[in-house]
Amino acid sequence: MKAVQCLVCSMFLVLSIHARADGGVVLGVTTLLDSGDSAQKIDLVLLGDGFTANEQEQFNAKADMVVKEFLAAHPIFALRSAFNIHRVNVTSPESGTDKFANCGGEATGDSDQQRRTAMDSGYCAGGTGTVYRCLLTSNDALAVEFAARAPDANITIVLVNDTGHGGCARGSLTFFSIKEDFEEVAVHEMGHAIFGLGDEYQYDREDTYTGTEPDDANITSVTNQDGLKWRDLLLAGTAVPTQPHGSACSDSDLPDRVFPEDIVGTFEGAKYRRCGIYRPEYSCRMRESHREFCAVCRRAIIRTLLPKLSADQVIQFNNLLVRDDHDPWPRGQGEIYVNYELKSRDTTVSGRWPGSGESDFDDDETQTLNVSAGVLPPPAAGNAASITVRVREYDWPDGDDSLSDDATIDLPAAGAFSVDRSDYRFNGNVQTAGLRVLFDTLNIKDDQDGFLSGDGDIYVNYTISNGDTAISGRWPSGDGTHGLGDGDTGHMGILAAALPLPANGNPLTITVKVMDEDTFSDDEIGSETFTLGAEAGFGTEKVIHARDRDNYRLTISVVGAQSIR
Repeated sequence: MKAVQCLVCSMFLVLSIHARADGGVVLGVTTLLDSGDSAQKIDLVLLGDGFTANEQEQFNAKADMVVKEFLAAHPIFALRSAFNIHRVNVTSPESGTDKFANCGGEATGDSDQQRRTAMDSGYCAGGTGTVYRCLLTSNDALAVEFAARAPDANITIVLVNDTGHGGCARGSLTFFSIKEDFEEVAVHEMGHAIFGLGDEYQYDREDTYTGTEPDDANITSVTNQDGLKWRDLLLAGTAVPTQPHGSACSDSDLPDRVFPEDIVGTFEGAKYRRCGIYRPEYSCRMRESHREFCAVCRRAIIRTLLPKLSADQVIQFNNLLVRDDHDPWPRGQGEIYVNYELKSRDTTVSGRWPGSGESDFDDDETQTLNVSAGVLPPPAAGNAASITVRVREYDWPDGDDSLSDDATIDLPAAGAFSVDRSDYRFNGNVQTAGLRVLFDTLNIKDDQDGFLSGDGDIYVNYTISNGDTAISGRWPSGDGTHGLGDGDTGHMGILAAALPLPANGNPLTITVKVMDEDTFSDDEIGSETFTLGAEAGFGTEKVIHARDRDNYRLTISVVGAQSIR
């Protein structure tokens, strides 16, 4: 089951107001996500430039949108305890940012516009650059000084109060405008600032790359498999180069995609050039901001965040006993579902069991759940994580019945817990999340649909076990399906399970069954169980695993407490 994660904010304010000679005024500092000691975390600080005192609520709303989008990105959503996030409210004397009619000797289409703002931001790198869409400051020290008001500032993110197309990262500073879909651009820009990822797009005026091998984890000039930095992610038979430009380098049109979206190879065109430089997949968030991160970028993200993770707690639901299903006369079986909410520090994880629909219960009947309900950072000293349970019986047409009262209890640091009420008993367990298994993508080669059939109605059942604990789930959750035809790739993006590290010589086992829903009888597209043993860190040394089978290909990420080469 994939839980829905929600942002809950805690706040502390700087009571004194600090004025600057250039007009910037700090109103206060707010901690949006507290995962632990700043010395052990990546602290993100959000600032606003060109927001006046009367526009601070607008800035707050935009900052919340950035945080929500960032924490929802795959695989970041499963690794959020690596971060603390703070917002510093800074007022500017004037609204907006600097614009220029000329940048690097070329006309921009804008008129010159000077605005007095706290961080002196502007297009064309604040008037000092050659690329107009590069929105930055002319003086990094301004943003650095404002960010220093937060408890710590590893990465500083500046939202600029303008709706034009602009954004740029320099070192630990990232600036971008609040244009439509700006929050997607923000995650792209943080790909540079936090994870060292390079841009995978090209400018129309640029042609062939002639430099040395880039340091970026996701970009290469290498044209042979042996020297390729992501060679271990290639499938057998994938050519290098995989898809060259295929025409004169002056031709601005890239070739159409002819490979499935999840194929890792070498696709020509990246780092602002069309030719002589390659990216790992045809498309990625570092090429198009609305896309998901590709496999190579996901691996870089996991490797960066792993040392920063807390000793997170995973909450597992074991079983539910219904003593009174609240069905009226004539009594049938109750149609039961559970809404739940987990809280620790500033993290809230909400979810539902089953993912959709209801589960039939009769009085005094117990059902096994085996659900990985969510991952929480360990609570602050002297506090406890909590769970709120709302057990309901679906009734039509008079509305749902509550089974007893909604219950909230503190969770133990480790071990079993029970929510015991007159109508039900809900049991679970708190363990250390030593391993996380994420399902990334699913490619369907043959959906087993017959002649004249459309796209397959695809779903995946899975069980993941460390030898002591088994977690079962389904993608999509509940009873839905995903419409995938032959050759289509679905971005799954779920935390399939979080488990303690296997003990007593046990392996990590992952069982999957890929199905196509049919009217009369569902077709099995394929199934397998594979094991990852201690000798390979239970899969964490490789991180990305592509299971390439006759009818499907499933890509999985494994994140664990083992060292990663």
